[in-house]
Amino acid sequence: MYPLLNTLKLGVDSILVDETDKEAKDKLDEILRLDFMSHFVFRLFENLNVEEDDPSRFNLEIMVNRGAAVSSKEIVNVKNHCIKISLDNYIDVSKKLNLEKLKIFLQTLADLDINMPHVSTENKKDKKDKKDKKEKKAKDGSDKNSTGSPQAADK
Repeated sequence: MYPLLNTLKLGVDSILVDETDKEAKDKLDEILRLDFMSHFVFRLFENLNVEEDDPSRFNLEIMVNRGAAVSSKEIVNVKNHCIKISLDNYIDVSKKLNLEKLKIFLQTLADLDINMPHVSTENKKDKKDKKDKKEKKAKDGSDKNSTGSPQAADK
């Protein structure tokens, strides 16, 4: 959930965050942890009074709820092992997203994925070099083992 939160908050120059709602932006920036029952809400609305090809026909709202335990005071006063999830805990990421802005955001992320090498993966040349080294090592080992001794392979 943290990668999604950080992507929504910080990804592609934060174009998904509604900069005009200062209070919501500050609350969003204050999120340092997500507790039990944290979740995101994506709501899509369609305006049927607008032309079908108009980018403002659809409106996407994104909200995040930090979950049940937002403060330690709430945890102390728990009864029957239940912590309620308050509607006050919902924080708007944005209420003014149209599909055009979302498309730009997603396309930019997709382009980053294609153009940037990942830390956890290797590029094709490195993989091929490693494979070639393993094959050579295996071949050298089989030459030595077929004669019975490493010295015989050198002669």
